[in-house]
Amino acid sequence: MDIKDIVDKRIITIKNPEKLNVHTTSHSDEWVIEYMGRDLSLSEDNYRWDVHSNKSTQRGYYIIEREIQHHNWLWVRWGLTPTNVKERREHIDKKRLVEKVIIQRDMLTAIRSLIK
Repeated sequence: MDIKDIVDKRIITIKNPEKLNVHTTSHSDEWVIEYMGRDLSLSEDNYRWDVHSNKSTQRGYYIIEREIQHHNWLWVRWGLTPTNVKERREHIDKKRLVEKVIIQRDMLTAIRSLIK
């Protein structure tokens, strides 16, 4: 095995991911965020939340992949449910996971962008 084939896998851990749950708060515009555990349909280890509005019938999901890529970046993905081909995926800096409010805002912004 070549030394280049050895990958240093660093994994993030979100303690109490259910604390990101939101149920009709003033800053969330009646949106609901609910931690669903891991999405077992993916080969990557992850955290998954379902996101929906009390005013809309559309639902979405937001997934944070746990493996850190390229120093301090990791993948997030989101889409509408049932899962469709318009799923989005992008790198974010792990610093965006430091504050609960930033994570919730990112989730809501991502899902709102797909519903419009």
